[in-house]
Amino acid sequence: MFAILGVAFLSAIFTAVFPKIGTSLAIAAFIYILITGKISGSFHWDNYFYQGFPFTTSVKDENMPIWFEKEKNHSIEENNKIIDINGTSFIKELSWKTGRHIYEINADRDTEIIERTAYFPGWEVFVDEKKVDIDYRKKDHPGLISFKIPEGKHQIKIVFTENTPARKTGDTISVISLFLLPIFCLKKKNRKKK
Repeated sequence: MFAILGVAFLSAIFTAVFPKIGTSLAIAAFIYILITGKISGSFHWDNYFYQGFPFTTSVKDENMPIWFEKEKNHSIEENNKIIDINGTSFIKELSWKTGRHIYEINADRDTEIIERTAYFPGWEVFVDEKKVDIDYRKKDHPGLISFKIPEGKHQIKIVFTENTPARKTGDTISVISLFLLPIFCLKKKNRKKK
């Protein structure tokens, strides 16, 4: 969000300082969007089309992390979002949204759970509101979210957060830029007046 606001703010200042160049770039961007953009709803594929790449939305796996091995992970049934390695726990899906998955699990013994989601930095798992470690380097299911739970009934939350060093660094740079750019532009404007 900060990046979009930052770019919009920078664009507005750039256009104010250099109106001819800013207007030309805006027109060029508009023409580019008209040429390359697609009208929503212009195609429709049935659900079978998307089953060819079940862990991702990319056909050639170009967005997959390097530790993910698709061939090894195809052994998990496609209709199971989450599995117990021992196969003895009762699992109930309470909510499943893109970045937030909530389950209720009743384990009859200590066990390991695998969720059929490719791990990427930012995913975190909470068992009864306590953060647990994710092991995404499993030999049999490399790249999937895997974690251990103790015996008993538990609520599991698997959420995608912004808690990564790269995202924090990017957000910090964006916020600093938002504050420094107006100062820079005002100083430049004052120099021109003198």
